Amino acid sequence: MTILALETSAARCQVALLDGSTLHVVEEREAQHSRVVLALVEKLLEEAGCALSGLQAIAVSHGPGSFTGLRIGIAVAQGLAYASNLPVVPIGTLAALAYQAEHESRVSRGDSPLHVLATIDARKEQIYYAWFECSENSVQMLGTQSLDDPAKLAQQAVPDGYSKGYSNGQQPLQTAVGTGLRYADSLPGWVQPYCIEPASS
Repeated sequence: MTILALETSAARCQVALLDGSTLHVVEEREAQHSRVVLALVEKLLEEAGCALSGLQAIAVSHGPGSFTGLRIGIAVAQGLAYASNLPVVPIGTLAALAYQAEHESRVSRGDSPLHVLATIDARKEQIYYAWFECSENSVQMLGTQSLDDPAKLAQQAVPDGYSKGYSNGQQPLQTAVGTGLRYADSLPGWVQPYCIEPASS
């Protein structure tokens, strides 16, 4: 199956093409998504030697994230899909982050499930977040996505019991990902050892 994916919820505008087992990605930093997203789609399809008629679906991030960016991405996805009679598949931004963490740790982790805290900077010192249990073929959200301040989230992610050598959480936090981690320096000191810098990619 060949799928075109658009990610416009954050500062980077990213376009990807999954062609069977091959993944092609192009991105543009520090630019208005409305000015670059269609050019990126054209560039990606040309590099991959694929036409819109060769796609089976178009995936697009539906948030949370930048309202303007999301609106642009969804509008472009719907326009391309309408022109080519393709289905549009909405993808949660937090779920995509959790899947990326699962994929990157798969070799070292083996078959064990991974518990992921996916975060997005909502600005004004708030964070969008959700908990996930991930395996190779599944990304399951535990509960619902929420919006909260970093200190309250830290209490949930790493209860004080962890710093004393025991766990009072229902599930162990194994990794945290996303732009919400930029607030790590402002968290209580006992949380610091459990904060993991997000990958640059």
